[in-house]
Amino acid sequence: MVTMKIHLHKNAKTTPAQRAFIQASGHINTFELAQRLGISETTVRKWKKRNSVYDRSHAPNKIATALTPVQEIIVVLIRMCLRSGLDDLQKIVRCFIYPDCSRSGLNRCLKKYHISRLETLHTLLPVPLNDHQGGYLYYTVIRLPDLAGALSSTLIHIAMDISSRWLRVDMTPCFSPDNTCRFIEAFMNRFPVKLLGIITMDPIEFSGGAQDSQKIHARHNQSITAFCKARNVNCFIVKNYHSKTLNRVKKMMHTSGLHTHFKAIGSFDDLKLLMTKHMTVYNSQLCQRTLKQKTPQEKMCARYALFPGSFKSRPT
Repeated sequence: MVTMKIHLHKNAKTTPAQRAFIQASGHINTFELAQRLGISETTVRKWKKRNSVYDRSHAPNKIATALTPVQEIIVVLIRMCLRSGLDDLQKIVRCFIYPDCSRSGLNRCLKKYHISRLETLHTLLPVPLNDHQGGYLYYTVIRLPDLAGALSSTLIHIAMDISSRWLRVDMTPCFSPDNTCRFIEAFMNRFPVKLLGIITMDPIEFSGGAQDSQKIHARHNQSITAFCKARNVNCFIVKNYHSKTLNRVKKMMHTSGLHTHFKAIGSFDDLKLLMTKHMTVYNSQLCQRTLKQKTPQEKMCARYALFPGSFKSRPT
């Protein structure tokens, strides 16, 4: 006796034999067939029109184009620095990087780099986050790789208010504790909320050897700790991302054409201007699910209306 293995969709309501019966029963009306087989009339009409009794492929007719290697690297860095959820990350990518990016494609990219699941910023704090007292800052640094040519020694500083996700981005030509402190000082001067603490991690850098990286990380952490202590602000240094993520990004950078991408942008000043424009759009126009479909500026203004005592000045 020969047995045949039939592959059916997990939600299939009919068997191939029932579908063949439907196709052979052209003289029986649709309502009667539906009643007899215990299925909907729509299902009966569907199988009457078909010549086969087997399920078709459920893959979409048009699959969204995958991200390029350069786009993948940028997406990974945004995820690491902003810790945005998948829906908010998709909005950011569609606005600034790739308008046709699909949610599933973005999720596959995050899984590929082992960062599909991250702790929320609130869970990184050993103390409760109280909006009525002040705000906490999440600060990260990216050191551009050597393959970026003239921009090889450039650092990108990213600071974000955890509650409102209000963002400030700047660039410095080289790494030094003074540049780090100047950036945070400038942020504090423009940031209307009373700063309670800074969360930071080791710089995300792709240049130099292991010993150089350790020295840079130590200098970075020491400068942040000293800065916070001098201004009576709490400092929290969290663990860096999994080494698999950074190693994969490093390998991808050497084959992605990132050097060509930076050349297309232009000089240091051109890149800085572009990032400033993107930062302004992000803060003033990009609604986020985490903020209940408000922009960071709208969220900060709403927070001021509830807790004006936690602000140094009125947000504008």
